[in-house]
Order: sequence, then C-alpha cells, then structure tokens
Amino acid sequence: VSQALQTIVEQIPPDKTFVVFPEGAMLNYLSRRVNPTKYISFMPPELIMFEQRNILAALREHPPDYVIRVPRGLREYGHSSFTDYAPQLADWIETNYSPEQIIGQSRRMQSNRIQTYSIYLRRRIDQ
Repeated sequence: VSQALQTIVEQIPPDKTFVVFPEGAMLNYLSRRVNPTKYISFMPPELIMFEQRNILAALREHPPDYVIRVPRGLREYGHSSFTDYAPQLADWIETNYSPEQIIGQSRRMQSNRIQTYSIYLRRRIDQ
C-alpha cells in the first residue's frame, strides 16, 4: 500500500480523480484524490446491490482521470477475478483506459501456492 500511495502522489496530480477497482477507497483518502462517483467499492455485493449498469452509467457520466486495479481474492464470492463477475466494468476500463504503470510486484500465499501480483495504474485515453 505504501508503494501504491507514493506512486499515486507522484503520478496523479492533486486536481485529477481516480477510482480503485474492485476496492480501495482508502487510497483516495490517503492520497487526498477524489473519486468522481458515489461508488467506492466494486465487489460482488455492491454490484448486486447497486447494479452494474447503474455503476457504469455513473462512471460514464463522471469518468475518473485514472483507474487503479488492485488484486483481490474473490474466492469467498465464488469468483476467480474481477472480470468474472463484472465483465461490463472490466470491458469499459479496458476500452477507455491505457496502461500507465505497474506498481510493485508482491507475493502472497493462495491455495497453498505463492502468487505474484501487481497493482495497475491506467490513464483515461481521451486526456
């Protein structure tokens, strides 16, 4: 988290916005950068509660300048990835944001295996 926060502060100007997928509003708070939507989590329960189409409409109406994709285990929800349960959001990100930077590379144990993961910073294409 500290490396991600440092990169955000260095790479994202204070007047620019970002959203963290599938969750990570703490990064907005700690970096003092705004999320331009009312949605702060994009986990399966929130997508069920608020509906993916409503979230997508809010993102289209107020697109963040940057998006950050963080790795998140989703086993407890019966999903393997963000793309698995939020295909429309994942496609919108892929279509509208270009890769800017990979933040760190960490390892964690999952299912008795060591997995390597990174945080991905992407910038809106129309900027």
